[in-house]
Amino acid sequence: MIKIDSFGGEAPLFPKEALQLPYAAYAKGCVFDSGELRGFGAPIKRGSHVVPSSAKTMSLYKPQDIEYLLTFPVRTDVIHNAHAGDQWRRVYWFSENHAPRYGDSTAVLSGFGPFPGSYYELGVPAPVSQPVIEIIPAKDAEGKVIDHVALGHDPIYRSFTYTYVTDFGEESGPWLPADGSAVPQHKMYEGDVVKITGMAPLTGNYPATNGKINVYQTDLAGGFLRVKVLPMSESSTQFVNTSATGPIIRTALTMPPVAGMKGACLTSYGYMVGFKDSTVYLSDTYLYHSWPSTYAKPCKHKILRVFPSSQGAFVLTEGGPYLLIGTDPANTQLVQIETDEVSTSATACCDLGGAVAFVSANGLCMLSDSGVQLLTEAIFDHLSWSALSLDNCSLVRHMGRILLNTGDGGYLFSSGDPSSMWVRHDLRIRVAVTDFSGGEALYAVTGSTDLMGFDLNAASSLPYEWHSPDIVLKGPIPFTCWRLFAKEYSNLLFRVEANGVVIRDWMQVPLDAVKNGYVYGRLKPYRNSRTIVVKFKGTSKLLSFVLAPSFEAMRDE
Repeated sequence: MIKIDSFGGEAPLFPKEALQLPYAAYAKGCVFDSGELRGFGAPIKRGSHVVPSSAKTMSLYKPQDIEYLLTFPVRTDVIHNAHAGDQWRRVYWFSENHAPRYGDSTAVLSGFGPFPGSYYELGVPAPVSQPVIEIIPAKDAEGKVIDHVALGHDPIYRSFTYTYVTDFGEESGPWLPADGSAVPQHKMYEGDVVKITGMAPLTGNYPATNGKINVYQTDLAGGFLRVKVLPMSESSTQFVNTSATGPIIRTALTMPPVAGMKGACLTSYGYMVGFKDSTVYLSDTYLYHSWPSTYAKPCKHKILRVFPSSQGAFVLTEGGPYLLIGTDPANTQLVQIETDEVSTSATACCDLGGAVAFVSANGLCMLSDSGVQLLTEAIFDHLSWSALSLDNCSLVRHMGRILLNTGDGGYLFSSGDPSSMWVRHDLRIRVAVTDFSGGEALYAVTGSTDLMGFDLNAASSLPYEWHSPDIVLKGPIPFTCWRLFAKEYSNLLFRVEANGVVIRDWMQVPLDAVKNGYVYGRLKPYRNSRTIVVKFKGTSKLLSFVLAPSFEAMRDE
């Protein structure tokens, strides 16, 4: 008797002759729940979202109670919720073909779609126009210029600079001489009037409609303290030179992100990590317009992607993964992880929430703080993995599982029992994203602009197909009867082969033969064999299948 009451996925590691149940010789569109075989839940359309045919990346944006879909024509890293309680609901994106961008909800949702409709350049450049300083001598009560030398007054020396402040309160670095010298000092006496002109406003695609100019003056210790806040439209000001009482400048190291930054992520410590070529860049904590060059860290190899980790960030490179460690962006360490597993591309990886999945030459891997684990080691060797041709695949997470997409189909990996880890899918997914609010994978297929949810419809399923391995018999047993047990039988076909000869071709299970939830039937006579293969396909959920020499032999099963 043959009883199949547990179903599993493929395991190309094993030769066909050695493959045993519950592994499958072929499993497409299958999901295994407590031994039950079912198909992927039918796709569910996600609202009225439209995915442009040019989209290579997409992200969900919900600034208030309405969900919007952001789409991008190239691979793009998108960061939401970087600021707790952000009144502007800013979102940041880092692409391979333009400088880093961001926008508030007004900019991002401008127009009628696709979104983002507009954007700002990330970072606020420091002023380049040197302020002109004029010292107007103080006068006495009679209107005469005070002769400080004759009175024995000590001169004081002050330096002046200015910064830009955007509508979002982001402050630029200060004006500094282009030749790298110190900010010039000016001799004056207490009570003199300082007149500053020549301050140019911020220009470019930055949020400065209501922007400000902060004017700074050095104190006795040489630190710059704020003395004036001006509208961006004003290019001059004057004030009596008294001791400055405003806050000290906090943006001396502030500078925009490096030109050509290709990707970024947000760490749990409140700073962003970006990259260009083989260098890692870090923003100031909670100041995502500021990327001081002194924070940069070099890698030995070209960087592919960065992802958040519990200690900082994971860095995938063409030469292997690194771990960026540190709570303070000014004091981090970049540690190379010893492993033979190397990520194959920037798209063949995805965030697992505290870990990263990536495709290597040997299998599907997981990078965590403890190192690299080869997830598919129990079901693939190097040769069988190489035969899949996953060089151009993309990965997306779905409810603890990983979808590998090749454009013409792909595979689904599930953690847990090795026998149920690996199945095929034939969805022609061209772009996908994980909705991190619920963990579901959302996707659009080739030829469609609808956004669909993967495996979410419990009431309806996609067709599956499952083939058993060669079931080797102890002797030439003549099987004449079969029994099926399923949740329902509206769409369930099966096929039986003996020594490669079809003895029951694909046929719908007869619905009028259902008795107490079971369906019984007979096989046509065939030559006794040493191997049996059973295949199933359809949409009905299957629980078990039995082959026996007689119906009486099934009574105890």
